[in-house]
Amino acid sequence: MSTYAERSNQRKSSPTFEPYTIPQKKKNFFLAHTNYYWRHYVYFLSLGFFGGLVIFAIEEGIFTAFSACCVTGLLVVDFSSFRTGSQVVTLILICAGSNVLTSTLPVLLRRRIFKNEFSRQLVWKSPESYQKATEYRALRIVYLTAIGLYIIIQFLGFLSFTTYLTLVDKHDEIFADHGLSPVWFSLFHSISAFNNAGFCLLRQSLLLFNHDSFILLGTSILILIGNTSYPVLFRYVIYLQHKLRPQDDALKFILEHPRRCYTRMFPSFHTKVLAISILALTATQFLGYVVLEQSNELLESFPAKERSLISILQAVSTRTGGFRTIDLSILSPASQILSCIMMYISSYPVIAAVKRVPEARTRTIQKYPTSNLHPALAQKSSEQHEQIEGDNRKENESPWSQVKSSLLADSGLLIIIWLIICFAEEGEIRNDCFVTNFTILFEISSAYGTVGLSLGYPGTVTSFSTTFHDLSKFCMIVVMLLGRHRNTPRSIDHEVILPKLLSLNPERSFLRYFFK
Repeated sequence: MSTYAERSNQRKSSPTFEPYTIPQKKKNFFLAHTNYYWRHYVYFLSLGFFGGLVIFAIEEGIFTAFSACCVTGLLVVDFSSFRTGSQVVTLILICAGSNVLTSTLPVLLRRRIFKNEFSRQLVWKSPESYQKATEYRALRIVYLTAIGLYIIIQFLGFLSFTTYLTLVDKHDEIFADHGLSPVWFSLFHSISAFNNAGFCLLRQSLLLFNHDSFILLGTSILILIGNTSYPVLFRYVIYLQHKLRPQDDALKFILEHPRRCYTRMFPSFHTKVLAISILALTATQFLGYVVLEQSNELLESFPAKERSLISILQAVSTRTGGFRTIDLSILSPASQILSCIMMYISSYPVIAAVKRVPEARTRTIQKYPTSNLHPALAQKSSEQHEQIEGDNRKENESPWSQVKSSLLADSGLLIIIWLIICFAEEGEIRNDCFVTNFTILFEISSAYGTVGLSLGYPGTVTSFSTTFHDLSKFCMIVVMLLGRHRNTPRSIDHEVILPKLLSLNPERSFLRYFFK
């Protein structure tokens, strides 16, 4: 019979990694063979099909659902005729596909990992452990700030529009004709504008409000804050918090290492470049409308102030908003081409900032020791490290190289889709003067830019996609999905690496080994 000392020595010499063995490949196959980018795709596919089934009683429910969750705004049916329940479902899909909300998911996941594993395992002995505790608190600040901005801005927009439309009775006839309440319109419009969805409860979008400066200016601000200018606003809010609490190391950590915390926050220099790019693109299109539409009789009928606001909103909306203050079909061909180009390149300054993460992944992986890892996990980590280094050299050379890479990667597929749609609509192109190669290209550019503007079709209040056959509509759904994911990181950022590492052993977090 063995003594107590022998049994104690036997326990000390026994393997310590048995509880942390990697599961079989058949288990968690999806997690093991996909990254953040493809899981993002699956989320939107599920969201679109589920939303389409919920509003299946309405014609073209699938197309409307994908347009809502991809925050595109293209419609093949009159959205103002939807029942209130279907409008509520559409609003939920818009929120579920919001750029702001979906960007907080990796932050919440990483913080959950820290909370479950790090807080129980950490020993406060080293600078590394203190840094991890700081990052844990930084993640909490990031997601609270993001959710706070998302709720507060939309609530302020709703409150402003409701108060204005209630006190000013000049639009009562418009709401009476559409059977709408000013409160419901204000709520829906605030959410749609902030999320850049382009959905409107009025048949003619904002054409009926093109004399109202308050509605036009408020909508423009919500569109800018909700998408292209959101990273600028977010960093400024974090900066203000840091000024109010300079002793908080977590806020300092966020400002110094923004890409370790949030995909929608960039370093100071890239944020300034992004702000300048937004101003330059918006000013270019505004001046383009002013110069190219000098002989437009409809615009000349407006006073100078209102004409300027209409041009500003249209310039901002062309970037990603999708609201119309004028009929685009009456614009000059030069203005239509300018709008088509702007819709295509609208978010590339953001894409360049998102994908410009010099050596971030290499530094992140190097900070974690692998000496205490199970051999299989250590080998997997080494392989990922080598792949990350190669991807950094290949993809993160400069912002301009990122833009060129994205343009070349997507343009080929978009050309193929354009050819397929032209083939499917060959009969209409030959027999209908309103169906041309350019109107199809304009619709594709709008879908890819998740804008929602359209040249329309005579006699309809919907998008030009209404005239498409089923094959062409399916191609448009593919384009909307491509456009919605063009600024989604392919697991290149620190905040989306850890969920991928979890696929090695979801039962025991990979961080458990890091903090042993």
